[in-house]
Amino acid sequence: LNGNEDALNALHATESKAAKQRYKGCTDPPYFALAHQDGLGVVPQVVRILDDDATDVRLLFFNGMNDLICNHVGNERLLDLLPWR
Repeated sequence: LNGNEDALNALHATESKAAKQRYKGCTDPPYFALAHQDGLGVVPQVVRILDDDATDVRLLFFNGMNDLICNHVGNERLLDLLPWR
């Protein structure tokens, strides 16, 4: 996405470019900061957010079309099976 203006605009991510943020896959600091959560699910939290009538929250789950690191099939199955209203 670093050079693709159409994709940045579609994802409303132009502010990231203006701030000179650049994507780096699997950088160590975030990995080590979240390692204690490895394997923990977020389904209960996502369902709570989606079912909250007091908020109008929209969520985006994104995997790149050519992203070999992320389990896009698993993400699709998770979203299909979410128990929310």
